[in-house]
Amino acid sequence: MPKIFTLDGISFYIYFDDHGKPHVHARYGGTEASIEIETGIILGPGDFDVKSLKKISKFVKENKEFFNEKWKEIQKESD
Repeated sequence: MPKIFTLDGISFYIYFDDHGKPHVHARYGGTEASIEIETGIILGPGDFDVKSLKKISKFVKENKEFFNEKWKEIQKESD
């Protein structure tokens, strides 16, 4: 599970052989959320507060081209 980006201490990961629609996992401390890349929809909020979730969602959606490319690269590597 490569870390692909860090924003204000929040690390973004994409897992090898992941399932479902393209998404990223955001981690900070002991919590993790999953976010759909295309829409920024929070799939699993973890224990992030609402303000952080909005920030994460907005960031992923605004950078969806970057995250989609990373998703494709990482899933291709796991084939």
